[in-house]
Amino acid sequence: MFLYALAQPIPSGVKSFETSSLAAAVPATCDDINRCRTILSILWNCLSLVFVCTWVAIHPNVPHVGKHSVNVILDYVLIMFIAFIAPELIILWAMRQWYSARKIAQKYKAFHWSKSHAFLVLMGGFALYEGETFVCYLWDRDKFGAYCDEAEHGYAKMEDHGISGRETEVAVRLEKGEPIQAGSEEYKEAAQEIHAKYTCLLHYLLAKGYINISEEEIRSNLNHGDALSKVIAVVQTAWFITQCIARPLEGLALTQIEIVTLAFAVLNFITYYLWWFKPLRVRYPVRIIMRSLEPSHEAPPTRKFFKVLWEVTCRGLRSCRPSKWYTLPLVPIHLLILFFYKVQDIVVGTDSDNNTKLFSSRLLEDPPQLYIAVYLIAFVFGAIHCIPWFFAFPTHAEQTIWRISALLVTFLPIASAFFHAINDHDFQFLYHPQFSASHPYLDKAIDVINNAVQWIVQTILHFTLFLLISSFMLLHTAYIVARVGMLVSALIEFRRLTPSAYQTVEWTTFIPHIG
Repeated sequence: MFLYALAQPIPSGVKSFETSSLAAAVPATCDDINRCRTILSILWNCLSLVFVCTWVAIHPNVPHVGKHSVNVILDYVLIMFIAFIAPELIILWAMRQWYSARKIAQKYKAFHWSKSHAFLVLMGGFALYEGETFVCYLWDRDKFGAYCDEAEHGYAKMEDHGISGRETEVAVRLEKGEPIQAGSEEYKEAAQEIHAKYTCLLHYLLAKGYINISEEEIRSNLNHGDALSKVIAVVQTAWFITQCIARPLEGLALTQIEIVTLAFAVLNFITYYLWWFKPLRVRYPVRIIMRSLEPSHEAPPTRKFFKVLWEVTCRGLRSCRPSKWYTLPLVPIHLLILFFYKVQDIVVGTDSDNNTKLFSSRLLEDPPQLYIAVYLIAFVFGAIHCIPWFFAFPTHAEQTIWRISALLVTFLPIASAFFHAINDHDFQFLYHPQFSASHPYLDKAIDVINNAVQWIVQTILHFTLFLLISSFMLLHTAYIVARVGMLVSALIEFRRLTPSAYQTVEWTTFIPHIG
């Protein structure tokens, strides 16, 4: 009934009409401020809802240790931009983490862990320190793995019977109370005993009592958003959706910008549910100390925000030499490629150990039901944009642009299923020549034929890979263009609104709300 009501043509004033100013577009019946709304109020309601709900709904991972606040803020801006342009990708990221958090919470149920603990692990919220020195992040694993930051810190991977690594070295050292030479019999015996009882270093430290943070401490000390702020955002979102339902039921017009915001609000509800127990904007991980050192009397030097910003700007200006100015027109292309790399992290999923990936979910394999749910949500999100299909538009061209953009937004995300399907497959085809010659004079000819066939196969594979990458970029470029096209169409609609678009639902003046 809701979709049917919204899809009906607006009965009065459906044809475009000329006006010389915005004031002239306001009907004479809108002389009561309590019964009418302005263009500014419409924009404010939509934009404030998008910003506030995005800021509350998006729960980024813990920034990498040592990352400056400037880069952290830039990461937050990037995440909000992706959430605004393609909120389905945020849903995919959140659903991956939600699914993984359920498994972690169930695994450590004996230690009275909740979903908040599980989410804190997923977002890089536990870090092992030796005194004041960062050692590694503590992840949940199915078995002991290699030292997670060995490439960054220069530690060599040590293998004992194929199952030991730096994490094992840390566990053995804590178990024995002193370093033991790797490779010795005592080390191997201790490692095998630890591997038999525990699945990973996180499990070991948790069982030994090194990690004892409670759910209340996570919510009160780490979380930068309480339940009240989330409830306010949910109520505000529900209030906006209620208005969007009530307007067509009373024969009042919905603007295009409200349709865009409505689709965004519906997806926000799903994000609220998936990340309700995830701590919001945790800046630093919980320190798990291996060995306490005497506190240093000399405070470490701090770098001010504007000083770092100035240094980054100066480096950028110095790098722009006259000999490189010809590359300036390519800057937008470089930014677009960088954006696609971030999009790829969400689409195909990432499993990073150094916590530098913004969208890591620690989910090694995506279950099929996850993709089914995401595709269904993406389809509903696009279908909401098809509601104004029979609405009156100022011009026929704007109506056509909106319809094409709505169809692209609805069906292009489903095309990502192809990239999800091929992501877990290795397409490196190895050609093993089987031709042989009985006569020695034919050996050289057979080798030439085998090399030629192998070159043809590799060329085809490289060309196929190029087509896949190009298709991936074109697919998401078309999606972004469609989203931007609808936003532009929604904004230029304000030059010629129907009279009923300025009227408010009568009962809205008697119900208290925010905005």
